[in-house]
Amino acid sequence: MLYGMYGAKAKPKVVYPPLRQKKKPTPAEEAKMPKEPAPCPQKTVIEYPEMGKKSKYKYAPVDFIPRKKHADESQGEIDEMKKRRAVAYGPRGRDRNRMIEELQEIQRYGDKKKMDEALAKMTLARAQAAAMANEPIDDKARLRSKYSKQIPSLSSVTARR
Repeated sequence: MLYGMYGAKAKPKVVYPPLRQKKKPTPAEEAKMPKEPAPCPQKTVIEYPEMGKKSKYKYAPVDFIPRKKHADESQGEIDEMKKRRAVAYGPRGRDRNRMIEELQEIQRYGDKKKMDEALAKMTLARAQAAAMANEPIDDKARLRSKYSKQIPSLSSVTARR
């Protein structure tokens, strides 16, 4: 198939060696061959190394190194460490009410720019309210400004849908 696809009609000039099969020996040949019996697995003997004798002493060679500290010195250092003041490396205590207010402002106004603009509007409104507190209240002007906005008619609302 590949020869036809690539235009080569002749077989390649590669000489492969012929396959050879191993012949099974005849019973006469098997008898001539020496046969060694396999060892029985139950009779296998395992040689273990001899274990050394246990030490009669309760001290290990490490105990006699001159640089090792004795228990008295170690206990003295531990007592000194206990007398020192502990240092808390974590975050210190915080004013939870202030934290709650800050988070509420961030949630209400979003990022810093919007928050600054909203706070500026609030302070301006408070200043105007404080200035207006001294003047007499003009109900007509207040009501006129409140209701001067036009309410969208019912027909324009239904037309949008």
